[in-house]
Amino acid sequence: AVTVDRCIGFGKALNELDIEYMGQVDLPDDNIARFRAIVEKEVDEPGDWDDLGFLLAGASAVPAALELKELHSNAAIASFDTSTLLYEAIYNGDVLFGVDQQAYLQGYLPIPVLTHAAATKQTFLNHAIESGPSFVLSSPNTAEAACEAGAFAVCPEHPQENFNYVNDGLIILGVIFFAVQAVASLGFLSWMTYFRNANVVKASQPEFLSLVAIGCLMLASSILPLSIEGGYRFERNAITLDETDVPNEEIHTVDAACMAVPWLICTGFVLIYSALLAKLNRINEIVQNAQRFRRVEVPRKKVAITIACLMTVMVAILLTWQLVSPLKWDRDVTGIDFLTGYPTESIGRCTSEHFAAFAGSCAFFIGLCLAYGLRLCYKTRHLPVEFFESQYIAASVFYLLQLLMLGVPILVIASENTNAYFMVMAMIIFLMSFGTSLLIFVPKIIAHKKGSGIMTNLMVSAAQTQTVQSSNDNTVEAIRRRVASVAVTEVDSDLGRIGESMAQDSNEEEDLSK
Repeated sequence: AVTVDRCIGFGKALNELDIEYMGQVDLPDDNIARFRAIVEKEVDEPGDWDDLGFLLAGASAVPAALELKELHSNAAIASFDTSTLLYEAIYNGDVLFGVDQQAYLQGYLPIPVLTHAAATKQTFLNHAIESGPSFVLSSPNTAEAACEAGAFAVCPEHPQENFNYVNDGLIILGVIFFAVQAVASLGFLSWMTYFRNANVVKASQPEFLSLVAIGCLMLASSILPLSIEGGYRFERNAITLDETDVPNEEIHTVDAACMAVPWLICTGFVLIYSALLAKLNRINEIVQNAQRFRRVEVPRKKVAITIACLMTVMVAILLTWQLVSPLKWDRDVTGIDFLTGYPTESIGRCTSEHFAAFAGSCAFFIGLCLAYGLRLCYKTRHLPVEFFESQYIAASVFYLLQLLMLGVPILVIASENTNAYFMVMAMIIFLMSFGTSLLIFVPKIIAHKKGSGIMTNLMVSAAQTQTVQSSNDNTVEAIRRRVASVAVTEVDSDLGRIGESMAQDSNEEEDLSK
């Protein structure tokens, strides 16, 4: 057999060098434990075996020999034939050398010989061309190793690459989050439309609450583009998998999804809180003037300008981001096959050269809006909570801060795991939008069911007015205090009732002055 002839030739070479040849041992290459037991029985010597060497008849026995070397670390190992594992062992210093019969050269030589004979009508005088063997003392380059591992195929088989796409189950969960918020927003809008003549709805200024519901829906919709992913920005060579200059036509869709996330998150935030802040600012201005016995009208146009200004600033930041340094999809290779050099694992993410600057600008502006909102909440804290949600706006701000304080560190930790990052990001967005919706709308629904509200307060105020009119000790100062009290407790949806009360009291003051 071939293996016997190899061992005989190896033994003769050792004897010529005055090195003892201990003979040939038949070993199984599919049972490592039995392989080790037979060799140790033949050697019958404990220790590291620093004076022993083994030449394997074939590369298939390399795994068992490496297991044996772990127990006897100084044993010298070499092998006939070559393999991927043998190259790795030579590279790591566990195997001294390999004997390559140069199979590629044996198979390739007939082609140029026959081509030469057909073209020149000549033949070689030496009909036996020796093509091997060759001693392999070092690991070959990745190209040679890939050729040998693929049996020298023209188009070697590529290893399966793990693109680390977001799990389909998590994408479905993100869609469910969006659907829940969509149902909630549409449900609250439907409730306001159905009970549009109710005192609670009128006093709550439904046009602003509608913007809040729409803003929460926009915020939750940012979950959808998070699930859009792609491959590499440029096409890869089909054989070498090297990056080419040909752009990937589908990457533009992913780039658009990358920038859609900050657009939806930031504009949704600003739309929610600009509507609430404009509403609080309107109430605060009217109440302050009422306490000074001044009749003032704050038209809805002025409030709309406030919302438009806040939105304009945010849109300007986002538009600058879009034009100067937009988020673009990029994929980084994180794992490479040792032999072929082909990528085995990669991670894709949205990146931007000036991401920190623009994201920080958006966060700073939103922070200013929230801080101003807390200031207005403090000023209007004495107004009835069923109509003017100062307490609930403040609660939503603190709720948002808690989510960010817990969620942002987790996002940083999970940034290298696409599934974990998507899950945490989707949860934060959903909890922010859905929690804000509940804090703003649920108290109003409860107040409407209780049946308490502004009509009861108006009846009490009317009785107070009649008592003051019939009293002989009415003074201008007393009337001022009563008007301020009415202004704090009786603001309706159009805030017109405050104006009517102040107009009536103004006439009373003029009569007393006369």
